Amino acid sequence: MRLDLTHRFVLGQVAVAVVAVSLARAMPGWGIPDWGALPLTLFVCVGLGWLLSRQLTRNVRVLSDCTNRISQGDLTAEVELPSGRHLTDETVDLARSVITMLGNLRELVEHIQSAADQVTGSSLELSQTSHDVNQKNGEIAHTMEVVAEGAARQLQDLERTSASIREVAEAIGANIEAADEAFSFVAEASQRASSGVEISQRLVAKMQVLFEKADQTGELVLRFDQKVRSMHRITEMITSVADKTHLLSLNASIEAARAGDAGRGFTVVAEEIRLLAESASGSAEQIADLMRQLEDESQRISQALREMGEGVGGGREDLDSIQGSLEHIQNAVQAASQRAQDISQQAGVRVGQAEQIVNKFEGISKVASETVEATDEMRLGLSAQTSGIEQMVRHVSRLLDTSVVLEKVAQRFRVARGGN
Repeated sequence: MRLDLTHRFVLGQVAVAVVAVSLARAMPGWGIPDWGALPLTLFVCVGLGWLLSRQLTRNVRVLSDCTNRISQGDLTAEVELPSGRHLTDETVDLARSVITMLGNLRELVEHIQSAADQVTGSSLELSQTSHDVNQKNGEIAHTMEVVAEGAARQLQDLERTSASIREVAEAIGANIEAADEAFSFVAEASQRASSGVEISQRLVAKMQVLFEKADQTGELVLRFDQKVRSMHRITEMITSVADKTHLLSLNASIEAARAGDAGRGFTVVAEEIRLLAESASGSAEQIADLMRQLEDESQRISQALREMGEGVGGGREDLDSIQGSLEHIQNAVQAASQRAQDISQQAGVRVGQAEQIVNKFEGISKVASETVEATDEMRLGLSAQTSGIEQMVRHVSRLLDTSVVLEKVAQRFRVARGGN
């Protein structure tokens, strides 16, 4: 049941008035004089009014004590009205509102304290994390700087290596031209060597025929020498016959002289035979001289032919050596020609490989240049990130200070008995 304060005050006043009237009527019957009845009535009315007012303001005092404790930060206060359980009034409504406000304040302060603790912890963790990240960013920036310097050095090394390989490729190209020129010279030398070998082969064939004819001439000279020797024997035989004929003519002249006139004709014949024998003997001597000359010439010719034969044998060996040397030269020139051609082909392949290597090095140089640019951009990004992190650290520091202040403010309130 609800009874407002206004109604309570009205009822209290009515009760005081009724008591005052009742006492005023009862005083004469109790033997109390009029001069004592008024003070007594006033005293009773004041006491009754005090009791009624105290009863009416008891809830207000309880609420006042509770709000004073709340204003001092004690949210552990409990609102328990001693009266008003059966007859409610505005104080009960106010108590309920205070209880609701107190619950909301407790919940708010608990949330504030929890949030302050979380903000403090998160701020500390974020500050530490920011410090670590800033330190890592510094290390990464230093590493990126080292990487950038290394990449720049690698780029310079790659450019120098690419230039060196390009120079090597140009040198190989010049060597190819020289090899082609040498190949043409070697081909011409090979052709000339082949021609020389063919000429030497024809010369050897002709010299072989000449050597064969020389051998045949030597054989003819030997047979001629043998025949000269045979003619010498014949000349000796003729000389012997002439000598014997001369002796016979002398014997015939002697016998004719002995015969006298009968032997005169035989004497003439003997004289003719003697003259013929002397002529034959002279001719035989001339023939013998001529044969001796022929024999001497034949011996000289034979000696010359023997020397020529020895020279021919040496010439054959020399021709064989020359032919072998020319064949070796031809083989060597052909091998050199093939080698020059192989070198030219291999040099061409090496030039292609060198060009590929140069292209690859140019690609690597491009990648290294892009890496250097990317590293510089990353360094700038890390620098900006570091600045942002430093700014965030400052904000976190301010947030930490704010959370500390908030926690100090929240600590002014006690939300549970025995703790903050």
